[in-house]
Amino acid sequence: MRHPYTDMARMEDLLSISGLAWTAVRPTRLTDRPATGHPRVSIGATARVGSHTSRADLAAFALSAIDDLRTYRSAVAVSS
Repeated sequence: MRHPYTDMARMEDLLSISGLAWTAVRPTRLTDRPATGHPRVSIGATARVGSHTSRADLAAFALSAIDDLRTYRSAVAVSS
């Protein structure tokens, strides 16, 4: 997995110098399980979250993050 992580780091470096309002979302393994309604989130992606993310929880988080200034210019880890 060396290359995907290298690519991810480069992408986030390019975002950080872009001047844009961005959020890099890092979901864990995606599943088709139902939403939990309480996705686990780590703004800055520094804390561990769970090992899987339902697509429904990921979608709910993405919609909630649109107007959440805390997530701007940050990587965010998400799981169910």
